[in-house]
Amino acid sequence: PPKRRQSLYLSPEDQDKPRAFAAELKRAAKLGPAALLECKLAESASRKRTAVVERAMDTLREGGKVIVFTGRHKEADSMADPLHRAVKREKLDALVLSGHGGDTSPEARNDMRERYMDHRGAVVLVGTMQAWGTGYNLHDTDLLIFAQLPWTGGELHQYEQRVSRRGQTRPVLIVYVICEETVDEHVAATLINKLPAMEDVAGDVETASAAEAIGGREDKEK
Repeated sequence: PPKRRQSLYLSPEDQDKPRAFAAELKRAAKLGPAALLECKLAESASRKRTAVVERAMDTLREGGKVIVFTGRHKEADSMADPLHRAVKREKLDALVLSGHGGDTSPEARNDMRERYMDHRGAVVLVGTMQAWGTGYNLHDTDLLIFAQLPWTGGELHQYEQRVSRRGQTRPVLIVYVICEETVDEHVAATLINKLPAMEDVAGDVETASAAEAIGGREDKEK
């Protein structure tokens, strides 16, 4: 089945008001550039909650299956909770699953994976890339949303492969959600520069094409 990619760029007007990050940013600044960058990524992710939930709900209303990848435990929880509320409010017959390495054991994640794969109706699984990005086959998926981009093409390829495996029967759409005027744009630019090299070095034409989608040159959503 075909795989398509789109970028969803959020202007400042379309972003949620970020939750309080002043204290976290202050602590992160004392720990060094790497910690500060991770905190800024989390702050950006907090701006996407409404957009991610709305995009996931569009597919759930059609009876589809959705994966949402985030960067940190807090972001996974902050997106799973409003999805629960939206499904309940609209009285959808949809299953909402959420798990990450912080509070979900490998055994529990495997059980959750089986529930996701076996469910015949609408279902969404929200989790961190680190917890779900390796070792779990989730190929029975209609929509994969990256609420946060990874830093390298290798990671992006690895995480995308969770929904693009042997046995896949559904045409999957991959959506990268990017907040304008935030650190997201720096990460996106880094990936755009790195991804074409994967085609040159590894012959990975499919993953290299992600650079076009992230840069908004292919199937960009407004």
